Amino acid sequence: MGRRSDIVKLVIGLFALISGAVAAKADTKAGTDAWSRGDYVVAVEEWRQPALEGDAEAQFHLGQAYRLGRGVKTDLNTALDWYRKAAAQGHIQAGDNCGHLLHYQKKGNYIRN
Repeated sequence: MGRRSDIVKLVIGLFALISGAVAAKADTKAGTDAWSRGDYVVAVEEWRQPALEGDAEAQFHLGQAYRLGRGVKTDLNTALDWYRKAAAQGHIQAGDNCGHLLHYQKKGNYIRN
């Protein structure tokens, strides 16, 4: 009985994990759709929770929003933070954007701490 109970708990846990990932992807897609319509505030709202939960795509998109000042006030340091989080998970575009911001920061042309 104990082994069967453990298997049931494992299956329920896996289902919850997959359901959460699917919901995060749905929010990320909804944010991308809103961005495409020019509804930047809604896009940022859709991306925030998945980004906080570790969704690299949502983190990248929030970096874009903060870099461009769409839906939020331009904040290049916050953009860099989101790019770093996404890049740490292997998001190539985020790594590229992170590198660009760091390059300009080093030259003193872009980010002020």
